[in-house]
Amino acid sequence: MAIKLERLVKTYYETLEEGKVLGRKCPVCGNVEWPPVYACNACGAMETEWCEMSGKGEIIQLIIPTAMSLKPAYKHLEPYAYAWVKCEEGPERNVMVRGITRQNAAYVRAHLPYPVHMDIVQMNGFKTCVFAIDPIDANGNPVKAAAEASAAAAVVSKTLEALKKLFAKTYGVDEATLSGDTLLDDMKGPSVKFVGLVARLEDEFDAILSVTEASAAKTIGRLAKLIDGEDPDAADVAPVAEAAKGAVAGSGEETETFKELRKMFAKTYKIDEASITPDTLLDSMEGPSVLFVGLVARLEDEFDAVISVTEASAAKTVGGLAKLVDEERE
Repeated sequence: MAIKLERLVKTYYETLEEGKVLGRKCPVCGNVEWPPVYACNACGAMETEWCEMSGKGEIIQLIIPTAMSLKPAYKHLEPYAYAWVKCEEGPERNVMVRGITRQNAAYVRAHLPYPVHMDIVQMNGFKTCVFAIDPIDANGNPVKAAAEASAAAAVVSKTLEALKKLFAKTYGVDEATLSGDTLLDDMKGPSVKFVGLVARLEDEFDAILSVTEASAAKTIGRLAKLIDGEDPDAADVAPVAEAAKGAVAGSGEETETFKELRKMFAKTYKIDEASITPDTLLDSMEGPSVLFVGLVARLEDEFDAVISVTEASAAKTVGGLAKLVDEERE
């Protein structure tokens, strides 16, 4: 029997560009395959037909990713988790689900199967399909935007108060002197204190953040937002340390300091030196936070400059860090 072959992958991705998600339906038993394949995995029929997916589904099992499994390339999709999802048409897959934080994960698990919908997103120059949660309240009703915002504000407030206590204990300062606008750079002490504080975030707040991400928050209030899965830049930007401001400006120049730094980054992260430019983001360096901490610790010996992990992270780019190093040496 002759089998009619089509360009499934090409058609599938071209249709995603149009905002539609296609599957393949078996004309014999009615089984739907997604992502699309030629043959039916239910009855063995050798040909299937195109069908448009409803986009609806349910989470059957939820998995929260660890810090090491979070990918810089997926940063724009955070917060997300991985889940075993069953589509309305029947297919089940382990997929990315957006909108899940460590704060709402317990609620989602308590209400499995939890409703989700397909979400077409941009990834590396093409569109692909992931899933996103449909927020509902304890009674199964859609969550109102205002109510959701109010609940989020309450969580942030509690997180901020808990963070202030943690900073006060770590740095031996009066808790009353700390506020949401307190700069992380104002915390005086060896960098290892901040590293230890970030390490305790998992136990204190059930949140996993790298030292670089935490440092980039710049203030205690913005760090609280980051812990709660929010965008720290959503509200007014908090004051930024002058050193950090200067570090980012004019970071595109390949100075002698940059060239030395580039060698350090290439050796530390075991990457091609030629791939590093002044605009290379520090957050794009893949590896445990301790690698960055160790690199910053070597700055004093290599460049005769003393820079904290927080200051270094705030530079944002390799070129920005080079500029900061030069300013410290002047």
